[in-house]
Amino acid sequence: MFHLDGSEMYRRKASTHTALPAYHAYTCDRVEQNEAFQMAWYTQPPEKTRFFYMLGDAEQSQNSLFQRLGYELGGHLLGWEQGNFDPGVQIRFMGLKPQVSANPVLYHINVVRELLAKFIPQVNAMQPIQQRKLTDVLSSNHLQGLGSNDFVFILLTIDDYNWNEHATPAVVRSLVEGFCNCPMPDASPTFFFFFGIEYRKENQTVRQQAQHAIENRAKGEALPELAPVSADFLAEWFSRYRVLVPAGKTPDETARIVFGDIASMDMLDVETRLQQIIEDHNKGLVIRAK
Repeated sequence: MFHLDGSEMYRRKASTHTALPAYHAYTCDRVEQNEAFQMAWYTQPPEKTRFFYMLGDAEQSQNSLFQRLGYELGGHLLGWEQGNFDPGVQIRFMGLKPQVSANPVLYHINVVRELLAKFIPQVNAMQPIQQRKLTDVLSSNHLQGLGSNDFVFILLTIDDYNWNEHATPAVVRSLVEGFCNCPMPDASPTFFFFFGIEYRKENQTVRQQAQHAIENRAKGEALPELAPVSADFLAEWFSRYRVLVPAGKTPDETARIVFGDIASMDMLDVETRLQQIIEDHNKGLVIRAK
């Protein structure tokens, strides 16, 4: 474990450090997923609507990966040492977790209604819901000011509680082939849909069913399955954020100070600790070994 020294001397020293945005805590590991995402973006023909599938247990924090990929692609992880947090690319992050239904038709309606409601408050005036398309959200106030180089990231969380072996894959397919199957204006931002399927560690049945559904997806890219973060990646993270490494310590030693002598750790725990370290750094506190 670790504790923090908040003495005035350390505060004055740390005050010269550039603040580090909290979302940099999301950049630990996830190399395979990040590479697969970027390769899809840089090597495939440009499309205004893109689809990605994530799978992992509930402790691997899919929401943070979803945001990390957006910040990565938008250039928001660059230039922080100079205090430059504005790369000129706007991103809107939106997440939803719809009510489950064993009836694919009702399930689809619930998903589309909740998705539209993220953009348009008067969603009940948009009947019939089944005939709505993604283009209907382009007039939303939430998207005002976004142009062709900007991004909209949408995460649909599917877990043990709203997973149905037959209905859920059918609804995802209907979104891809129905709701999102429409020509988007050249001036519109690019929409990224992430279908985040997560399961409790002990629920291997949902994991296996989800793997099968992803293998038979209609369109889009499947990112590598999420797993706990290894100790090597914890040290690698500190090697990139040297301002967080105490004087006289190596990245490996700092990782052991923070996380102890472990082989791996769930991402949810990793990012919680890293966010605290970033917050303390931004306040002028520094890590000190016991």
